[in-house]
Amino acid sequence: MKISVIIPIYNTEEYLSKCIESVIYQDYIDLEIILVDDGSTDNSLRICESYRKKDQRIVIITKNNSGVSDSRNQGLKAATGDYVAFLDSDDWIDSDMYSKMLASILKYDADLCFSGYVSDDVNKSIHYSIQENQKVFDSDYIKNRIIPRIMGSDTLLWPGNEISGSVCRILFKRKIINNKIYFDTNLHYGEDTLFTMEVLFNCCKVSVVDESLYHYVQRENSAVHSYRPDFKEEEENLSKKYIELLKIYSKDSNYVSQYKKNIDNRFLKSRSKIIANESSLNNKKKLKDKLRYIRDICNEERLIELLKEVKNEELPFKMKCKYKMMEYKMSLLLYLYYRYIIDV
Repeated sequence: MKISVIIPIYNTEEYLSKCIESVIYQDYIDLEIILVDDGSTDNSLRICESYRKKDQRIVIITKNNSGVSDSRNQGLKAATGDYVAFLDSDDWIDSDMYSKMLASILKYDADLCFSGYVSDDVNKSIHYSIQENQKVFDSDYIKNRIIPRIMGSDTLLWPGNEISGSVCRILFKRKIINNKIYFDTNLHYGEDTLFTMEVLFNCCKVSVVDESLYHYVQRENSAVHSYRPDFKEEEENLSKKYIELLKIYSKDSNYVSQYKKNIDNRFLKSRSKIIANESSLNNKKKLKDKLRYIRDICNEERLIELLKEVKNEELPFKMKCKYKMMEYKMSLLLYLYYRYIIDV
């Protein structure tokens, strides 16, 4: 049973060797390693070519720069394995990740398997294993519990050890995707979560490995740390896509009320992320313009209504302060909060 590992690559020469080697040296050897170079301008493609000379399992796809979604889609079209995995080119995985996840899928006859992860930065590594009461879940649990939590968690305090929509921590049975589910190339944020949600709607059973097997490398110049001038529009576009997906797959026409808590929590967190993005060190706008933007967010009618319910949440003091500042539209304090406390 072959696993196709799809790695989209764009200008990650500093991290790429460790990423590729973590796949090459997996204890499960029946792999197809698909390296998709997205028009890199550094030495990434040369690095890929050097590894292809050493390992015949490696396939290289080169294309003009068009984004991670298109790169993953090209990898999916080229994949020939029975299972599909994704890996970001600046991250790496434990040597037994795929053998453990495949064993879980086979044991429970699951359509996909989730794993935990490690957040690696310069100073420390934090392990997040998936904390669930069971190792396998049926379609009812998937639709009523897993999908809502991927879209927006049950509480505002996301503990980090829940099942998430990140495709890099999932091993998929390829026939579930079956050339009919692809990444939305119009999205530049949250595209993997939307993909995972659609796949889950087509699953009968999923399993989990409660170990931290995937390593996210936190780097300052990565997409998650950079300022995104269109971030609010991207967030709102993603939310619309979620609702469209729920309309397509939800048998209950009253799906909005069914998922209301998760949708509302997602909205609150999205506003927190939007303010954090506006407060970014890489945002070169004048301070007065940043503060005006933050005030406009705080004046949104839906946010004002939802903030009234936050006081009933069990939250750490720091988070309560954040939402209280939003409620009272303290734009300068919010700006300073996200610049120096860095919490979303």
